[in-house]
Amino acid sequence: MAASIPLKPTEPNVPAAYSHVDAHVGRQIRVWRILARKSRTELAAAVGVSRQQIQNYETGRNCVRASTLYAIAGALNVTVGQLFDGLAPTKDLGSLLANEEVTDPPSEVRFLLGHLMRLSPRLRGRVAALIHALARDEERSGGAGGFLPLRNRTCQ
Repeated sequence: MAASIPLKPTEPNVPAAYSHVDAHVGRQIRVWRILARKSRTELAAAVGVSRQQIQNYETGRNCVRASTLYAIAGALNVTVGQLFDGLAPTKDLGSLLANEEVTDPPSEVRFLLGHLMRLSPRLRGRVAALIHALARDEERSGGAGGFLPLRNRTCQ
């Protein structure tokens, strides 16, 4: 008979990395809730839990059941996968133990995401291409923050 895995990250035999995952997902719920301009009360009503439970999810005090996570993603108009964005792949879960600092996305990223989601898919693609080009220039210039002179640029 397989050993059961405890559901609460506060139980002593839950690996610390899992509580980091719960905390990360909770922060993502908070970021997307704010971007959706919903209060905890509004999200709680849409999902069928209390406002305090949403707060516990957002702070990582409680882990979210899969069915509730699915409902939260639907209420926020995001995919379940987006709530895990920025988390190390599962094969590198051990690295989460070594790097205990899992932070919220910078305010600039939240700002960009909020405005980006208001654009049409076609325009979002153009913005993504622009960001890709800027990042490529940044890498080529050695991270100096500047652009390469036009004569040194290559088209790909």
